[in-house]
Amino acid sequence: VLEVDPQYYAVNNRVCYKINVNGRSTGSFDFFLKIRDQFISFMDTGALVPQKFCRTIREGKYKLDETVYFDQLNKMA
Repeated sequence: VLEVDPQYYAVNNRVCYKINVNGRSTGSFDFFLKIRDQFISFMDTGALVPQKFCRTIREGKYKLDETVYFDQLNKMA
């Protein structure tokens, strides 16, 4: 499921869209491997480049939480 939040957010002193993607297993597959993944991207409304990215991965026993901030001027993450 992909959703774009109607509210604007300030990230790195830039006005951003918040784009949220959720993925999950369903049905009988969920019984064998429960997947609950979330990806959030904050995208600059003017330049349409990412300013921040977060992901939360829950796939069975595997777990990962990660946040990345982007410095577009210096081409660094």
